[in-house]
Amino acid sequence: MTIKILTSELQAEFLKDYKMYNPAMESVEVEKYENDMYDVTIKFNDFYDVSLIAQLLFSAGISYGLDLKYSSYGKEPERVR
Repeated sequence: MTIKILTSELQAEFLKDYKMYNPAMESVEVEKYENDMYDVTIKFNDFYDVSLIAQLLFSAGISYGLDLKYSSYGKEPERVR
């Protein structure tokens, strides 16, 4: 599976280095996009599914679709609807 994300230069460099420690990543390619943003294309081994890739990216410091500020375990800060 191949994914492409838009991120900062610092995060792009981190992902390139992170590949060395994680055998799930076959390749990491970084291209400058605009201003200070970079396109990062990560190719994973075929046997990694979406849930494993999400866990791997979370361990690398990339989160998406998470609303951690408004956790379901507490009421502070209270969400305005």
